[in-house]
Amino acid sequence: MTTGSAYISYLAGLISTAVLARTLGPATYGVYAYFVWLTGLLWAVYNSGFVSTSIRFISENIGRGLPGQSRAVMGWVVRRYLIWMAVATVGFVVAGPWLKPNAEAKISLLLLAMAVFGAMAKSGFTLLASFGKGYGRFEIESVTSSVLAVGNVVGVLVLAFYRAPLLGFAVFFLALCVAHLLLARPLAARAGIEISRNGLNPEVAARLSLNWRWSALFALLATFSASSIEIYLLERTVGAAAVAYFSLALAFARAGVNLFIVGISSTVLPVLSHAYGRAAGGGVAKVAPRALRYAHVLGMVIAGLGFFLAFPAIKLLYGGRYLAAVWILQAMVVAKAFTVGGGVLNALFVANDQQRGRTKILAAALVVNIGVAVALVPKYGLSGAVFASVLSGIIDFAIMLAVAVRELELRLPVASLLRLTMCGGFAAIPAYFLVFRGGSVVLHIGAAVAFCCTYVPLALVYGKWDEEDLALMRGFAGRFPRILALMERFGRRS
Repeated sequence: MTTGSAYISYLAGLISTAVLARTLGPATYGVYAYFVWLTGLLWAVYNSGFVSTSIRFISENIGRGLPGQSRAVMGWVVRRYLIWMAVATVGFVVAGPWLKPNAEAKISLLLLAMAVFGAMAKSGFTLLASFGKGYGRFEIESVTSSVLAVGNVVGVLVLAFYRAPLLGFAVFFLALCVAHLLLARPLAARAGIEISRNGLNPEVAARLSLNWRWSALFALLATFSASSIEIYLLERTVGAAAVAYFSLALAFARAGVNLFIVGISSTVLPVLSHAYGRAAGGGVAKVAPRALRYAHVLGMVIAGLGFFLAFPAIKLLYGGRYLAAVWILQAMVVAKAFTVGGGVLNALFVANDQQRGRTKILAAALVVNIGVAVALVPKYGLSGAVFASVLSGIIDFAIMLAVAVRELELRLPVASLLRLTMCGGFAAIPAYFLVFRGGSVVLHIGAAVAFCCTYVPLALVYGKWDEEDLALMRGFAGRFPRILALMERFGRRS
């Protein structure tokens, strides 16, 4: 149900963004994109650490047969959440003159105020959804997100039909944020989720406080690492149109990659955790390298599809005015595709209870990201922002990989990864031949098909899949039975 709602949300977001971009044009859409980014930034700050901490400790106490302590955990979280929200809001208002969009004075202030109220409402919904997840009631998030995703598309289409101005779309976005909270509250009440003011067990309270602090630090670092510096500097030094191209490509790349890796993301952590529990950590050493290989295969497919489909996707969805975003989307998709293994490494750190180490890595990567962005964006504009964003993702992945090899004794399947990468290189040759002189939309789509039809057989034949690979991949049998059958066929041959 949760995966289905994620697909619905991604698809609805893609449609509504395309309609918005076509209606407003690059310059105005850039202002809107910055407003949405600002709302998302404050929303992430409000929820720093509370979501993961709530899910973990609520479900833990329910598993122990202590529902009263689960309700007390929610009370503890809500009290600190409200205090943190107040502090963060004050800080945001103080920083307002440096954060507000570059638009007319009245519009700029209105957008800033709507960003605050929208973030408050959306973060309240996210907190309620995390309480529901702790109880195993995922419908609070999935139902709300699915219903409002459809409502978002309908509303945007109506506004576009009447050629609504920027403020019209911004007010509708704020209404959607508020609707998330209003719809989630009765769902939470129906699920029997009640908050208690009773005291927590001292031992639980101590663990809860420590976990939240580290989770909050990690969440804040992740928030400001997610190309936030580049978007802010682009808006301040280049202009709204540059923000439009960058944010559009970034959102498209993230959605595309996430849709592809949703299966492996949902199964890697449980598999690694089970391996860690069975062999006191030794089992992880066998599972993690194989998971990296699977992620790399997916990454190569994503890289090929993203590179060759970027032009038709931008052309058909957003129109000729946004073709400047094609190369940005290509660069971001390829970079994200080659670092898809970061999801496996994150799961590896969590499975080994190394959240602090992961937080330190993220902090180091953020420092590098800020330095590169500040040096490149004001001087090179949009190109500098793309380079800084891509480089920061690669550096984060490289540091994680180095630490995992050194501290967690991860053995990289170097030969296998190189072999699979070479397969991708060979598959790109016939595909690139179709479009190296420009090419039409049809030729680009044909190139993407040619890449996949060449790469998948090469990866199956030269991937050296053995019985243990097939055993692990059987977890995907329900989703991709035909791929599993092919792997079994070629695995026996190798």
